[in-house]
Amino acid sequence: FSFATVSLLLIALSCSDLDTIKVDDPITISSPIPTEKIAKVALNDTQSGYVTAGNSMSLRLLGELFDEKNLICSPLSLQYVMAMIANGAEGETLEEILDFLGYGEDGIDVLNEYSKILIEQLPAVDLDVTLKVTDALLVNDRYPLLPAFKNTIEENYYAAVDNMDFSDPKQVAARINEWARNNTNGFIDKVLESSEISPSTPASIMNALYFKAKWGKELMFDEENTKTESFRRHNGRTAKVDMMNSGGYLRYAVMDGYKVLELPYSNGKFNMYVLLPDENDIEGLIGKLKTTQWSDILGNMRSDAIVHVKMPKFDLENKFNFSKVLIDLGVEK
Repeated sequence: FSFATVSLLLIALSCSDLDTIKVDDPITISSPIPTEKIAKVALNDTQSGYVTAGNSMSLRLLGELFDEKNLICSPLSLQYVMAMIANGAEGETLEEILDFLGYGEDGIDVLNEYSKILIEQLPAVDLDVTLKVTDALLVNDRYPLLPAFKNTIEENYYAAVDNMDFSDPKQVAARINEWARNNTNGFIDKVLESSEISPSTPASIMNALYFKAKWGKELMFDEENTKTESFRRHNGRTAKVDMMNSGGYLRYAVMDGYKVLELPYSNGKFNMYVLLPDENDIEGLIGKLKTTQWSDILGNMRSDAIVHVKMPKFDLENKFNFSKVLIDLGVEK
């Protein structure tokens, strides 16, 4: 397969002297851990429309980020960061953020309600999957926080919201990195270097999304079936990689110019969707996705044939500057 989409915004960097700095006031607030399983996330018709809007935003974002290199990014993480920013915005700035996220004239209150529902209920649909959506907001103490803003973010996003002295960038970076480490089961060592923070930095607005799950029983990539095979790259060249092999009556769709395969995790409440362009035309696929409704893809899914799956093992990490991307997507203010 030449292309796969995975929702995850996790940045892992090498260790440095930040690991030796003692954090006097660690961030301890975190999203709730479910104890009871629910059948599905409870959304009304309007909120279901926000899911559609979020998917559309995700596909447009992919179109802006893709530059012919491997990438991994979490649109949901960006949604939460922008939603927290929206609570501190007004006028045209607020309108642009709400339009980008797909909430239009519905306003900030419905955005907060929907965001809270996802944080509380998404991890509860399958207790065999570990899913954590965690937020935090550290603001330079030059800019005192309004109590109403602080309360809104804490209540709806389960976020640690705090003013902090930014005069010591190493202490700020150490506090942020410890928060990331604690909320990703140690997977993310570091989000920031101290050099990326200055005493004049206004704020650090953060989201960590941690997802861990086994494949579904109908898929199971057995270790003995992983073999060294040829993988065709985007540029047509081939490389020898460790290729996982499996197969069965998996759900798939044949679309105009590409195919889609659903790979279930655990009990099937969460899935990876792999998109394979015809003729290895990734640019063509990206172009189609900018105007595609994800619901149209799901509506074409079927399971009437055995699918033989070959997929390379992979390990990705990225770091993006979203300023230009957001401007290109209409968030100019």
